[in-house]
Amino acid sequence: MKIFKILPLITCGLFLFLIGCGGEKAHPELATPEKTMSTYMHHAGVLLTAASATDYQKVISCFSQADQEWFENNFSSLPREQDDMSYGTMNGLQKRAYAFGENISKAGPVSGKVAIKTKGQSSAVAEVEGFGTINLIKEGPNWKIKGLFGQK
Repeated sequence: MKIFKILPLITCGLFLFLIGCGGEKAHPELATPEKTMSTYMHHAGVLLTAASATDYQKVISCFSQADQEWFENNFSSLPREQDDMSYGTMNGLQKRAYAFGENISKAGPVSGKVAIKTKGQSSAVAEVEGFGTINLIKEGPNWKIKGLFGQK
């Protein structure tokens, strides 16, 4: 009979635990605008020459949730080299990495000195030497690049 008295408490505790676990997990490599840009550029360069699933996962995490969703829904319709026969043999994650490298990485910076020009509580502007400015937003505890370098 005691179980019926504590069951509502257990249910309530579980509900609060699940709510508290919601939202985005903190990632040290995205803790500041500088770290986000560094992580992006380190891994984006690889995607210019290889459909690396590991590098793709690191790179896509640098973008806002809205950009990630847009890319997930549209990557298959982005332009790709017509004569690349290996695309048909790639798995889903490799196809995403390939599409990202062919479109987004080519449009964005892969090297250069990063300087944060402005930083507020929830937005920042980074300037990449030889590229220009990039907008970042804060999502939960992480800084994310906003926009896919004009490729949407």
